Formats: sequence, C-alpha cells, structure tokens
Amino acid sequence: MRRIFLFMAGICVGLFIASHAHAVAWQVSVDNTSGGAIYKENQTSGNVKIANNWGGFYNKTTFRLGNFDNESFEGDIHYGMFFTSNAKQKLDVNEIEFSTNDMSFWGIDTGLDVGWAFPITATSDFASEELTIVLTPLVGYKWKFMRFASSNLTILDTVSLALTSDDDYNIHCVDVGGRVSMEINDQWEIFAKPIFGIVVYKSMYSSLLGDEYGTFNGGSGLVFDFDTGINYAITENLIFGAMFALEIQRLYGGTNSIGLSWQDTALDVYGGEIRLAYKFD
Repeated sequence: MRRIFLFMAGICVGLFIASHAHAVAWQVSVDNTSGGAIYKENQTSGNVKIANNWGGFYNKTTFRLGNFDNESFEGDIHYGMFFTSNAKQKLDVNEIEFSTNDMSFWGIDTGLDVGWAFPITATSDFASEELTIVLTPLVGYKWKFMRFASSNLTILDTVSLALTSDDDYNIHCVDVGGRVSMEINDQWEIFAKPIFGIVVYKSMYSSLLGDEYGTFNGGSGLVFDFDTGINYAITENLIFGAMFALEIQRLYGGTNSIGLSWQDTALDVYGGEIRLAYKFD
C-alpha cells in the first residue's frame, strides 16, 4: 500500500509541476446523478446457492476541482456523496425465497485522475472545418466508503425480527482509463470518459458479528465508471453539462479471523447526470 501511495504521489507532483509550466484553465464544478441501483450478493457452498437481490433509487452529488480544456495537463480531484432509497432485499436459497428485509446504503468516494491531452486533427464530409479529437490517457487513485443498513428481517413470510445491522465497505482502487472529446465549436463539446478502478485493498465490517469476528479482508475487485455526454458553454466561464452515467462494481471473496466467508457482491448504478461548472481564466 505504501508503495502505491508513493507512486501516485510521484505522478501527481510531476504533473502538478508540468501544469504550472503550461497555461491551465482550472474549473470548479458540481455534478448531480439521479437514477437507479441494483445490488446482488452471491455465494455457493456445495449444493447450496445463496443469492441476495435489491434495487432502488440512487442519487449522487460530486464536487470537482480540475482541468479538462483539451490542452496539455488534464485531470481533477473529486469528492462525492451518494445515497439510495429504502427498499426490499430478498434472499433466495436454491432459488426459493427464504427471507426479506429493508435495506438502503449511503457513502462517499474521493480521489484524483491526472493525464495529458493528445489532440488529433481530422476532416469530415459532414463538417466545413477540420475536427479536433482529443485523446487523454488518465491514471489516478480512489477511495470509496459504503454503509449498507438493513432492518425488519422476515423469515419464510412468518417470523419477523426487529433486527438491524450495518455493513461497512472500504475500497481502494488504482484508476486507469481515459477521456475522448470533440469540440464542435467554441460552445459545444461531446465527450466520453471510461475509468477502470483496479481494487488494491478492501475490507468489510459487519456490526451483526461485532468487533471480534465482524471484519473481513482479502479478495480482488473492479470498479468501472463511465460518463458520456455534452458540455455547453453558456458564457466564456460558465459551463452546463448533461450526460449518462454508469458504474459497475464487482467485489470478490474475503474471510474473517475464524474462516467465515464474505460473499461476492455486484453493484450496478445508472442514471442521468447534470453538471454546472465555472472556469477560471
């Protein structure tokens, strides 16, 4: 872990120095994503297959400080907060419903992505002027915290328990990805930004098992973030954006101190996103 932090710090310092050697138009922005989330847990032990399924409303607000002006240094630092509605979670054992409970989750993620823009000029039969497509490779680091809150457990539609529990996830990722953009004129920009987060460390804590047995470590994972949409310059400094946002998270494996296993989990988030940004000259 320490080597990873030092490596990322070295990249950030180098690009920070490079950004000061070139003109950089920094901007602050607020993004808001609204849509849906689908969460699943799966585990197979012998002939027993256990599956948890949940779906609900999802909202995320992200604050950013960065620079994506399609010239030289590119990147941003972000801090996001998200939450979901409270909805029913269903647990099936060998495809037969065993129990239900109410569940929601909330969390934060913060990190940075940095890179360098490479413009490519092209011609098109559909445009009177040359088009400039900008390819920007990006690397970064991200930390994500998630708390899943469960209550009102009902077993076999007959037994109801006033049981509450919190499951806390800590996820650290090295980001590798890029951004592709095309400016149509001085006001419009079309872009796509895929980021692959490779999980380098994660843990889960279950309040139901307590401090002694509730911590699970190990396993791998992947977090894929994808944004695509348009930016429109309302004025020279004020920018409005509209886009489609997708997040796919897969976490695998893990055990606690007495060998109990942590289920594989899958989270899919999708929705529409709007952005308001202000650029500093």
